Amino acid sequence: MGDRIGVVWEGEFFVPHSFARVNEEIALHLNQDRISLSLLPKSGKPKSLKNVDARLKPIVPFLNRRLPKVDFHVRFTWPPNWEKPRQGELIVIQPWEYGSIPIAWLKAMEDVREIWATSNFVRDSYVWSGVPENRVCVIPHGIDPQIFRPDGPKLEFKTEKSFRFLFVGGLIHRKGYDVLINAYMQEFRPDEDVCLVLRDVFYQSVDRRRVQAIADRQDVPKIVFLDDPLSPSEIPELYRACQAYVQPYRGEGFCLPVLEAMACGLPTITTGFGATLDFCHAANSYLIPSALYLEQKKLSNTWEILQTDDGLSTLDHRFWAEPDLSALRKILRNIFENYEEARHVGLLAAQEIISEWTWERPARMIEERLFALKAAPGEKLVVQRKVPTKSLVEKYNLHPPDLTKLSEGKPSWKAQQAHQAIRKSPGDAESMFRELAKIPGWKGEALYGLALLAQERHEDETARAFLQEALKASPFHTLAQQKLASFVQI
Repeated sequence: MGDRIGVVWEGEFFVPHSFARVNEEIALHLNQDRISLSLLPKSGKPKSLKNVDARLKPIVPFLNRRLPKVDFHVRFTWPPNWEKPRQGELIVIQPWEYGSIPIAWLKAMEDVREIWATSNFVRDSYVWSGVPENRVCVIPHGIDPQIFRPDGPKLEFKTEKSFRFLFVGGLIHRKGYDVLINAYMQEFRPDEDVCLVLRDVFYQSVDRRRVQAIADRQDVPKIVFLDDPLSPSEIPELYRACQAYVQPYRGEGFCLPVLEAMACGLPTITTGFGATLDFCHAANSYLIPSALYLEQKKLSNTWEILQTDDGLSTLDHRFWAEPDLSALRKILRNIFENYEEARHVGLLAAQEIISEWTWERPARMIEERLFALKAAPGEKLVVQRKVPTKSLVEKYNLHPPDLTKLSEGKPSWKAQQAHQAIRKSPGDAESMFRELAKIPGWKGEALYGLALLAQERHEDETARAFLQEALKASPFHTLAQQKLASFVQI
């Protein structure tokens, strides 16, 4: 085994669930020269592995693998399991979407070496609830850029409408599907060339029949309801078959579909609060303003437990975002009527996500974290004083953050600034594009910008050469493809 760290990774594998996808991708990308890995399926070893996706076959031998030594036991499951494992120090990956952490979780954390939060919002939720800051580490999700990218096959499904807004997620309250349906139905007419594609996954909610009934109506703008199983290869094909992505969630722990949609080049609309602000900002997405809603229920006297209907009683009031419906309507209309501009925002997002948010990133973070934990002594986890969620919500609603500032300094923001300067200040624009080209992953966008600048100067041959080089650097840059095709036609 040498200096390798022995890790048992417990969770779902080879089943159609988001947790399983994360577990599989992490297992696939961990460096086996550093980590000796055993995968422990929560539901037991699958009866048949014949239909396992070819990409995932390298991790099949790790199922229930015997390790000579176990240093850490990592769990990413639902519902969460806080029991001390037979071997190794326990690390729990546990997202939470409502601010205040369930009291049962806090009481069961004594034997947990570390909590791995899927986003900064989830990390803050644990800290607000009294978990020491040094016991919570952010380990995000990612995408495979060979699969989730703007170019590639597109899924076919029945609709005569050419413009398609897409939503992927369970039809449950916190996903905000109801906000989207209401905004869409109020903003568009049945005769407009637009449809809303709803892809329901995982939750089997009671609202499915109601949504299907709405989709069957002829007096509302077109809604396509998809709930058939999709293979791993069909998921990115679904994104690419649509023109824009919408996720007006109330609460999320990460929201992997938003990241995947952005990697596929879709202009993406999402709530301007919470988990997705780790990778969404005003230059690469369309952020819906929102107010925070504090759940109004009485606290009991014991541990100030908030009694809830779902059995997940929390230490304090839960809260979530309520996206502004009228603002969402305006964004939907703006993207529909100004799609060329929106397409460029989507491509900037794809550049950013593909450059910075692959599965290699969390895999390397996990490796470094495990080696750091092994080198330091462990202690019992003691929950400390909490921060009242009421004060957090009141402060946010009185002084909401300026969402435009989130994008400053980001590569996509720099690209937008350069494009805006093409006609106003061509010399500055050229300098900005050349600086952008120095950022890893952004050469294609910079060359595309230089091509537009050359075209403004009527230097068509130079523009053509820049476009050809842009496509060598970023083969999926559809706007560069389109622009180069127009030169060829001329």
